[in-house]
Amino acid sequence: MDITKRYPNKESIISTFDACGVDPGEVVSAAFCNLDPTKRNEASNLLVKRSALYQPTFGYRDELEQLTARRIVVSPEDLKPSVWAHRDDRIPEQPGHVVEVVEIPSISEVVQSLQPSSFKSVEQHVEGLKRFAYAFDALTSFYGSNPQKKLDWDRQRAIRSEMDLAVDGALRTMDKEGGTHARARRPTLIVYGNGEFKTRTSLSSLHSSFKGYFHIKATGLGFQVVSADEYLTSTKCPGCVARGINLRM
Repeated sequence: MDITKRYPNKESIISTFDACGVDPGEVVSAAFCNLDPTKRNEASNLLVKRSALYQPTFGYRDELEQLTARRIVVSPEDLKPSVWAHRDDRIPEQPGHVVEVVEIPSISEVVQSLQPSSFKSVEQHVEGLKRFAYAFDALTSFYGSNPQKKLDWDRQRAIRSEMDLAVDGALRTMDKEGGTHARARRPTLIVYGNGEFKTRTSLSSLHSSFKGYFHIKATGLGFQVVSADEYLTSTKCPGCVARGINLRM
């Protein structure tokens, strides 16, 4: 049966479903607009901004930048690859005991010391291999350490938590008593735009990743999520239509 015959207009859809439209974007990863079935021509809106979804990543990058830029002061006998795994900048001081110390390069300086993979002479190749061996031990010790693994794990958990907060807020626009822990109490139709585009900055818009995450969460709670072709629903160019040319904007 043709869906347009069963639901010929907006009123017939609203009387059957709680309708919610979602428009993906660049700065705003998802714009939710929920139609209130009890109040005609009223809607609840929620904007999921890219900056909010990126907060855990930005925080992780700032902390990682500080860790990779610090220099560690150690005693000569402690000078070994595992020293880069430490999070303390200095070795503990012992009262009344003078300890000879040395300052080792930061992880950022170790990375910058690496030479390009192409060499013009055998001497450069040998020097490049020495630097690679030195950097390999340092980078493996730093990024493979338990504190660094925990930092990365915390970042992943924070990203999921930020996504969950956005999904929870979106579902509450449809049902104030709902959320990520409550199933749909009424038939709800969520129409999600299928727009795909490239961003004009180095940051991804996150609209695709959030759409996939939202789809899994919403359908698991009993919501009906369908995709809408944004091109077919776009506005026609009034100037072109006036000239008899059926083109869309």
